[in-house]
Amino acid sequence: MPYAVPQPLTPSAAEPGTVYTVASGDLRAAADITGWPSRQKLEADLTAALTDLGRTVRRAHAVDEKKGHGFIDSQRAGIEVFKQLPPDAPLIVVEGVWQYSHHVLAGLRSHRGPILDVANWSGEFPGLVGLLNLTGSLTKAGRPACGPRAGERGRAARGGDPATSGRHHPGVADDARGPARRDA
Repeated sequence: MPYAVPQPLTPSAAEPGTVYTVASGDLRAAADITGWPSRQKLEADLTAALTDLGRTVRRAHAVDEKKGHGFIDSQRAGIEVFKQLPPDAPLIVVEGVWQYSHHVLAGLRSHRGPILDVANWSGEFPGLVGLLNLTGSLTKAGRPACGPRAGERGRAARGGDPATSGRHHPGVADDARGPARRDA
């Protein structure tokens, strides 16, 4: 049988005014199922806020009714999600539970659009812990969320000067040490 050469994917373009979301989960199915209601509430709150700002929110991956949750729960699942995601789309990683960064890290490293990490503030389902882990992983991988790679196009489009904007937070020019330096 001859080898069938795979055809390269042609990802779709991002829809104007649309923000895509992803949700990295745990490796343990029981933890994902238990935390799913918390994540749904966080997603609903975020969607309402973004809708109020005139944005459309689209999940980049479906809820798996058989598994009982809508988390990306493996590296393989993360690869499949990012293969279909428009590469320049604004992306929000929504963390409502403990998560494993390796599920989405490879896709986030190569994503060309802006990335924002958001999390809940819950002692029961620690999305904030997952957010800190993912943000640290992205920074170590050379791709900080809202950083130079993600933010340059956004700041330029808004008329901001990337040389004077905050290194990791678009639009933040000053920090505790005073104004940002152009030679930094």
